[in-house]
Amino acid sequence: MAGSLPGYRIIVLSRRLKLPGVVDTMSEQIPGVTEALAKIESRLGPRIDALGEGDWQIISHAHSISNGILIASFVAKNMDT
Repeated sequence: MAGSLPGYRIIVLSRRLKLPGVVDTMSEQIPGVTEALAKIESRLGPRIDALGEGDWQIISHAHSISNGILIASFVAKNMDT
């Protein structure tokens, strides 16, 4: 049965950044980005659990900011396959 499971899955989570107003530099966004990343991290565990049978582990990730939205993508590998 384990041989029929896909070996990789992608999880994409996003969070709108809470900015108090217009900011001029990326360093001014750090507190908002840190808060958004923490919220995404808290949602990641249940998403990994929902991938299905197997020992799913995150093997790669990336994030970007677009129009005030933090987008984080994660590549998970089923270590049982």
